[in-house]
Amino acid sequence: METNANNPTGKTIGLIVGIVVLLCCLCLLAAGIGGYAYYNIMPANSFEDPLSPPAPPSEETPPEIERPDADTITKETIEILQTTIVPINDPRELACRLNGKCNVPKVMAESAAPRSLGEKQNFWVHDLDTNENNEVTATLRYITPHVYFWAQDGLDIDEDEMKALVETFENEIYPTNREFFGSEWSPGIDGDEHIYIL
Repeated sequence: METNANNPTGKTIGLIVGIVVLLCCLCLLAAGIGGYAYYNIMPANSFEDPLSPPAPPSEETPPEIERPDADTITKETIEILQTTIVPINDPRELACRLNGKCNVPKVMAESAAPRSLGEKQNFWVHDLDTNENNEVTATLRYITPHVYFWAQDGLDIDEDEMKALVETFENEIYPTNREFFGSEWSPGIDGDEHIYIL
């Protein structure tokens, strides 16, 4: 019987085991050198730890700002600043002064013809899902002193829910909004005091 020492298969297995052990040692050595380099050679962490106190502010000297003496500012400039009246932001006046478009009416209509139930009108609406504008036809379905409620044609609307919604807006939301924020410009640029809800 042959011993394992003279067996070529045993020598091969021993050689493979030796190479694997050597490779493992080299990997451990490389990991150790890499870890040492990471913690000692690399700069400190660049992220801020939310649990640690903030670093003290640096003691850089602020740049010196050179300002002219008050005596060097001309009296003419001071007088202009003190006497100039800054106009109120009036879009009509600005259009006249800056663009030469004068005589722009304050409102487009003094009064609006009252609407009647069943009227149809086209509206441009924005679809938030597709980010597109579309023209829709709607019918006037409910009227209150401050609201015209329009429903898009082709949609099934529950009459009781619609009435409850508009009456809640008219009797609770609208007065509360006015109480906190004041009244809007009424009757408005179109001469109509109604809010359109589509």
